[in-house]
Amino acid sequence: MAYVFKGIDKSKIINESTKVHKSFSLSSSLDAISSVKFRSASYSDTSLNKLSDVGNHWHFLMLNFYLSGSDKASADKKYNYSYHTNVLKNTQIPQHLNKFYSSGSVIYIPQKYFGEDIKPGSFSIVDSSDSNGNIEIKDDGFGNLYPVNNRHSQSADTSISSSDNYVGNIFYNLGVVAFTETGSYSGSVNYTSIGDNFTINFDSTQTIYTTEYSIDKLQIKPGKGKVIIVDDVLATGGTLKATNELCQKAGYEIIDNIVLIDLQYIPREGFDIGVKSFIQYE
Repeated sequence: MAYVFKGIDKSKIINESTKVHKSFSLSSSLDAISSVKFRSASYSDTSLNKLSDVGNHWHFLMLNFYLSGSDKASADKKYNYSYHTNVLKNTQIPQHLNKFYSSGSVIYIPQKYFGEDIKPGSFSIVDSSDSNGNIEIKDDGFGNLYPVNNRHSQSADTSISSSDNYVGNIFYNLGVVAFTETGSYSGSVNYTSIGDNFTINFDSTQTIYTTEYSIDKLQIKPGKGKVIIVDDVLATGGTLKATNELCQKAGYEIIDNIVLIDLQYIPREGFDIGVKSFIQYE
């Protein structure tokens, strides 16, 4: 086998990003999957006003996802703004928040399984907690959960995942799945039984960054706060641009980009990020 080598033309380097997905099927028997039936105003010690575990989960969901748009916040209008929640910012097909009551179920999926986020439209669950029958639920691709082949407690006048008919929410980038409907799935099975015995299916998401000479995978844990991105060498800017996009998607505010060496003589197509550097080569 013969090999031919040549130099890299730096003016023709192209950076591309590609999202890839992997299918998972996980059951409630897996230790890493956490499922909780939450309840509001549930205390382990009322004299100390100390919430129980199920009460803590209810408050976690309310404060992070359901303050804005929920009837729980209707008495105080200052909470009815989108920045008080971690919901999807989609005005055409919104993520519904009008069903959040005093009880429900929540499933937490570890990030090691879903990567950057759960692919919208890929999530489904079959729950067999109730001996009277299974509950099958899917997501609509916009953060809402809807029941499959069931209209027992639904309005036929609206779409299956409308604000009337949806039964919960999925927060793709956090791996949080909340079942908030308290009505009946069928005549003998209720949504409140979800959480003891189930199988979930979904596709994970990972972005692969490629150039003519490398393939890279970047990962960051979702969170909040201000960050400064620091790198050693700035060449085409592909890695720095990808890192900025990933940090923003994960929930961080980028306040600066700093590199040790800036190779300014290398063309940078589509790179518009302000960068501070200690050494510049023109």
